[in-house]
Order: sequence, then structure tokens, then C-alpha cells
Amino acid sequence: MGSLREELRGIYDRHGKLTPELVHEEVKDEAHPLHSRYEWDDAVAGYYYRLSQIGEDIRSLRVEYVPPQGGEPQYVREWTSVRNDPQRDGYAPTEEVVKDPLTFQIVLREMERDIAALKTKWQHMAEFAEQVQKLLAL
Repeated sequence: MGSLREELRGIYDRHGKLTPELVHEEVKDEAHPLHSRYEWDDAVAGYYYRLSQIGEDIRSLRVEYVPPQGGEPQYVREWTSVRNDPQRDGYAPTEEVVKDPLTFQIVLREMERDIAALKTKWQHMAEFAEQVQKLLAL
């Protein structure tokens, strides 16, 4: 039986992208090594719950990143969500995302939108700027 990391990489390699739906399609076969990780009794949980379980698994994997300028290694998500790119919509290996200028720009634009949405939601609170500064100091 392959590990979660190996099985997800295999699905990515076969399809050129990774989505919870692609994973679901492959692991619904009872013989698949990841099948038992998910709840298949629809009386307990249905299709969308399994997609949520799969998404959590994808986001849970971390890889070690050593900054090029040196310093302490950090652990970052192995898979990065890529949207608005028809070729790779879903998840892609973080190491590939940062090496591909177009995909990296797509991810950065999404990050900017997320930050703008947070600002819109929380700017009325004086503590917002303080919380942002704490996060940036991490």
C-alpha cells in the first residue's frame, strides 16, 4: 500500500492536476489503498463530505523548505491551490507552482484578493492592523 503522499502524487502525475473529485473517482474502488481513509456509508456521510475529507488530506501534507539565503527550515504545504488556470485548476505541487512564473502570478493574485477581502471584513476593528503585524512577524 502506498502512502497518502505517494498515492496523491500518482493521481497528479496521471492527470496533470489534483482535485478532490479526481481523487474520489480513483479511491472509490474498494481495492484502492486510500479507500478506507474515507467514509463510504452514505447514511453517515455523502459525496460532498468525502470531498471535504479528501481536501483536508491534500492540505495536510507538508514538505521541508530551506530558504535559499539560509536560515531555519520551514514546513510548507506540499500542494498549493491553483484557480483560474484551466490547465491546472485544483492543486499543484508547491515546488512546481513557485518555479512556473505564470502559475505563481495566478497564486499571488489570489493571495492579494484574499488579503483585500480580509481587510474589507476586519478594517473597522482597530486590532486588525495589530493582528496583521503579528502574522507578518511569524
